[in-house]
Amino acid sequence: MSSDESDYDELEDNPPSRLRAPRYYILRPKWRAEALSEWLQTFDAIYSIIRRTTMSRRGAYSHQRQQNGQRVKYSSQSSFVPDLPASAYDPVWLQARVDVDFAVRPVTTPFNFTHEPNVYQ
Repeated sequence: MSSDESDYDELEDNPPSRLRAPRYYILRPKWRAEALSEWLQTFDAIYSIIRRTTMSRRGAYSHQRQQNGQRVKYSSQSSFVPDLPASAYDPVWLQARVDVDFAVRPVTTPFNFTHEPNVYQ
């Protein structure tokens, strides 16, 4: 669900990094609200748990992604998903758009991007 960026570029500067598994940092699209990103990350985590606990072992495991604690990194993709609830879009990005009504078309019905507390059970 999320874009990611590998730390393989670090190999040239830090040879001991070859000894650990690669890390993938989450890159959030500029248009996506933080609440939507966190909501989607829950689905990524659930998928990973289900993948590891089921008997099906075919195919590669998904990348283990993590937040970049230093700063928010944005994806270089300029595309966005139209017709989502207005709360799914980053408010600063949405305000800067001149074609909101024509291209983005945010739905005015609010959506609560939270999960039930027992979602991991």
